[in-house]
Amino acid sequence: MSEDHLAGFGAGNAGFGSFELAAAEAARATGDLVTALHWYDSVLALDADHVEAQVGRCGVLRIMGKTREAMTELARILAVHPKNLPARLELALTLQRLGRSDEARTTYAMLVREPNAPSEAWHGLALVLLAEGKEQAAETALRRSLALAPNRIEGRQQLADLIARRQDLATATDLYHDILAIAPDSAAAHAGLGQALIGMGRMDEARDQLERALALESENSTAHLGRARMNLLEGNLAAAWEDMEWRWRQSPRPRAQAPGEPWGGNHEVTGRTILLWSEQGIDDTLQMLRYAQIFAAKGAQVVLALPEPLVPLGKGVAGVARTVASGKPLPPDLHIDFSVSLADLPRLFGTTLTSIPPAPYIEAPAGHRPRVSAPPGAVLKVGLAWAGPRAAWAVPFPQMMTLMGHPGIAMFGLQLGARAEDAHRLAHPTLLHDLSPSIGNYADMAGRIAEMDLIITVDGNVAHLAGAMGKTVWVMLPYAPDWRWMLHRDDSPWYPTARLFRQDRAGDWTGVITHLLAALDERVAAEHQRRQAEARGQMGPKAATRAFLSTHLKAGDLFVDIGAGDGTHSLDAASHPAGDIRVLAIDAKPSEAAIFSDTVDLSGLSDQIEVMCQVVGGGQGPALVAGRPRAGRTVFALPEWVRSDKRSTTLDALIAERSDLIAARLIVRIGAAGSVDDIVSGMSGSLASGSIAILVFENREGITAPQVLADFGYQLFCFPSEIAAGRLVPFDGRPGIVLALAADQKAATEYGDANDPTSPAAMSRASAQAAELANWGANELNAGRPNAAGELFAKALAQDPGNVEANANLGGLLRRIGRAEAAAACWRRALKAGGGPVIRANLANVLREMGHAATAEAMFLKVLADDPANPRTLYAFAMLLREQGRAKESLATLERVAAADSSLLKPHDLAVGLLKAGNLARGMAEMVKRRPVPLPQHTAPEWDGSRLEARTILVRDEGDAIDTIQLARYLPMVAREGGLVTVECVPELARLLSGVAGVEQVVPRGEKLPAVDCAVRLLDVPRLLGTTSRTTPVRDVPYLRLPDDVPAFRFPDDGRLRVGVAWSGRSNSRQVPLSALLRLAADPTINLISLQRRPEADQLVQSGYRTFFEDMGSRCVDLAESAGIIAGLDLVLAGDTAEAHIAGAMGKTVWVMLPLGNDWRWVDGRDDSVWYPTMRVFRQSQDGTWDRAIQRVSEALAAMAAGKLGRRG
Repeated sequence: MSEDHLAGFGAGNAGFGSFELAAAEAARATGDLVTALHWYDSVLALDADHVEAQVGRCGVLRIMGKTREAMTELARILAVHPKNLPARLELALTLQRLGRSDEARTTYAMLVREPNAPSEAWHGLALVLLAEGKEQAAETALRRSLALAPNRIEGRQQLADLIARRQDLATATDLYHDILAIAPDSAAAHAGLGQALIGMGRMDEARDQLERALALESENSTAHLGRARMNLLEGNLAAAWEDMEWRWRQSPRPRAQAPGEPWGGNHEVTGRTILLWSEQGIDDTLQMLRYAQIFAAKGAQVVLALPEPLVPLGKGVAGVARTVASGKPLPPDLHIDFSVSLADLPRLFGTTLTSIPPAPYIEAPAGHRPRVSAPPGAVLKVGLAWAGPRAAWAVPFPQMMTLMGHPGIAMFGLQLGARAEDAHRLAHPTLLHDLSPSIGNYADMAGRIAEMDLIITVDGNVAHLAGAMGKTVWVMLPYAPDWRWMLHRDDSPWYPTARLFRQDRAGDWTGVITHLLAALDERVAAEHQRRQAEARGQMGPKAATRAFLSTHLKAGDLFVDIGAGDGTHSLDAASHPAGDIRVLAIDAKPSEAAIFSDTVDLSGLSDQIEVMCQVVGGGQGPALVAGRPRAGRTVFALPEWVRSDKRSTTLDALIAERSDLIAARLIVRIGAAGSVDDIVSGMSGSLASGSIAILVFENREGITAPQVLADFGYQLFCFPSEIAAGRLVPFDGRPGIVLALAADQKAATEYGDANDPTSPAAMSRASAQAAELANWGANELNAGRPNAAGELFAKALAQDPGNVEANANLGGLLRRIGRAEAAAACWRRALKAGGGPVIRANLANVLREMGHAATAEAMFLKVLADDPANPRTLYAFAMLLREQGRAKESLATLERVAAADSSLLKPHDLAVGLLKAGNLARGMAEMVKRRPVPLPQHTAPEWDGSRLEARTILVRDEGDAIDTIQLARYLPMVAREGGLVTVECVPELARLLSGVAGVEQVVPRGEKLPAVDCAVRLLDVPRLLGTTSRTTPVRDVPYLRLPDDVPAFRFPDDGRLRVGVAWSGRSNSRQVPLSALLRLAADPTINLISLQRRPEADQLVQSGYRTFFEDMGSRCVDLAESAGIIAGLDLVLAGDTAEAHIAGAMGKTVWVMLPLGNDWRWVDGRDDSVWYPTMRVFRQSQDGTWDRAIQRVSEALAAMAAGKLGRRG
């Protein structure tokens, strides 16, 4: 708003001093404030009580900055003329100028409640609301102001700018064009239009508009910055940097005066200290820190001045010697020679696309990178951030949760700020591990990013930091991206490791999420292929042995390594992640044993590994140990008469001699080439006793050991190929490493390196543990202990995110507590991991509940294609069809369910289906099957619909006020059957029902009931009276009349259309939002009157919308008082609320904003009501929005208001 938008307001009264007053107004209009003040003083010299001159003078004082003097004068004027509108408006403006926004808002709010509130009051209120960040309310106030003063260019510009900031660019361009139709030479409108066209990707048009703006006003900063933005988006960096200097014209603060001489681009910096200071936000700073390395390469000492949260990160920025906090005094030992803003460096270095300083240039500082572990079953660690510095850049968290449905990915939350709470409110730790509590600054953030394999983020600090670190980052971009991401490309010259995913249309993230899902599938598949290739590299006897041992060793085992050689397998066993494994390494060669013994001592493992030089064979006696293998072996047994310093022993003898060997589970490897049969024959006792659990050896042609082991009951396995990973096959005699398992041991499903948590062996163990935990969880769930079950399912998924049973059951638990999106993610993971049609049906059903009708329908149809008669799936599909307004299809599907398994139907399902299909006779008849609502006991017999003949009858309301109001039309009919009618109802309705014809007495529920001859529930009366579509008693409307003690409310006759609104009924989530109704308040010919009662009425104050509604509902103690207000209205506009039904029952014009998934009283496919002849229905769109309905309502209200004004003449 300009300083003098009140110039001329209230002027024009001819009389004494009129010439001087006109001169004052003319001078004020041209900005000649001194002359204007002179002429106002001249008027007051002639007439000291001239109010217009007094107010005008105060306005000039305000504009001149003399606000306190103006306030003093205004106080004096209003003491004499408290109702003077120009004075009150000037007071509001002055309070606003003084920064007293609360008082200004209150003053504006009082002004706009005046019947003929000036447009200036609405305009001023809009600016206060804008300053408070209440943009929706501000938009309505601006539109109201413009409806009263269509030529107010400034207000139109502010409205267009506001809409453009919200990224509704199509609407904004129309508004800018409207301005140019009124003022073709408006540079501001041309500049704003240019910026909006850039956002729409219409660059040629944008360029023309920006050039026209600059031709009209060469110093228009918006146009200069728009041109810079356009050049940057198009990659013409060199042409943009000079225009970027105009940012200081739009900044509310002047350029900072940093210490040292300003560096202009040509000063020699070798041996000097230069301060690079942060001028803009975190994102810009992170992007521009790349320039520090250039100064360091020139020999400068680089000091950064950064916002406090970035200071610890300075240690990780390439080329930086020191970092200080912005806005704080420099340390006394720090002398600055030069200083320069980081934002100026691209211009000063003449940066082009080919000369951007490369990334990476930031690393996580030491001490800020704790290990972040993922479940063994996850092949990728992915960090997520879903909200940035602008609302239009944020992705709704429920949509982000679609990405969490991949079983091969561990997701970690990197979101900071208020939106980090999304993870706690909607997700589950098994789906997203929130790291935000561990992130105190951006050095911590860098450490978490460094631990990830991939970052998926919106435009914001996470995107820039990940790119600056050289981490693979996928950035989700809005249709109108920030300049640094350019246009029409999926990579970034600023960040080579970034991949860009762009919106296809403004505000729609669906396509982005779809492309991300496909990219994630590709990335996971590639990672699986990489791991398989890595596993294929593990070939040969050593790899096979290692795979067997690493999989089967566990804590407490004793590993006996016969023929240990260089000790490779002994060392592996000692360092196995299970821990607590003892090793007995045996080798017949003294030299080998001695070397390995030294290795053990040097490694500090002597307390875990015992090295023994000993010949082990098939018996005890002299032996020869050859230096080189002969015929494939190095150990030979000798006759007893041959003297030798080597004697052999058997493994059985060793075990018998050592008690520590007897107690442990033995895992034996035979590495002595050529001696396998001898060694096995010497362990027959151990084999027979089962003390040897596992034996690993190499099979060669002609050896008998495999058959011997099989005869002792051992199971023999080998790898199907030379690749030492994957699944085993039964041993078939082929050469190679053999795994022999005692009868009580089981083979693993996968084998590989257990020291690698992502190896096939580790993943197999994790999968087995997850399966066991999931089974325990299912048992707990079946036992009725859902909390314990949930904990076990979570533990299972911490091992294997793809466990189908845990995902399926946890999804069910999450759905129970209202976390539908989290349930959907669990079921998506289960499906991807191989889950069956039941899980797909569950997912389809929860998608239905979430409002994703099209996706849910496609999924239901896929399930039904495989199992077309499944009654549970058919039932859920019928509910979807009902919510889509396809009542006849829903009814037909429900009848299929009834034929297959009627127990699945709720008692009233068929009744609802019939009524919504328009079959009132059958529908009301089916209502008898509904589940009865508990009511206080009464002994009177049930009425059967026969003539009452002056008998007393109690009609009992079992529902809420809406049902009772709708069906109260039947009360006079019961009376006409000869009944003396007493009604039992909810207390808030008691007084209103007392005015219904034929009602003798009304008893509020909870009070003592009178003795009567018979009783009936109100919902049964239509059936008993034979209601059909043709006999619905609409002709009896109105049937509700005001009680004698409730007069119709009389509103002031100001010519406006009096519209009562009520937005909240039974289900708040399905009702029209208050913010949508706010748009109707922009029309000055309409007076919106809130009928909403407490506590929902408090939303008016909480939302900041109270100014736009006359609040009547919050003062109503019951519905009779609401009816009194309704009686004085021209129209009621409401959701499916009691107020709407009261208006319909009174015969008032009523328009209902009907949500999807509405209940039985609304026949699908109709814009009217079979129950209320004065009712019109406006339905929520199938996509869940209210825009189309509100637009139709707005147009209909304008026509109705015009008709009322026309009748007034």
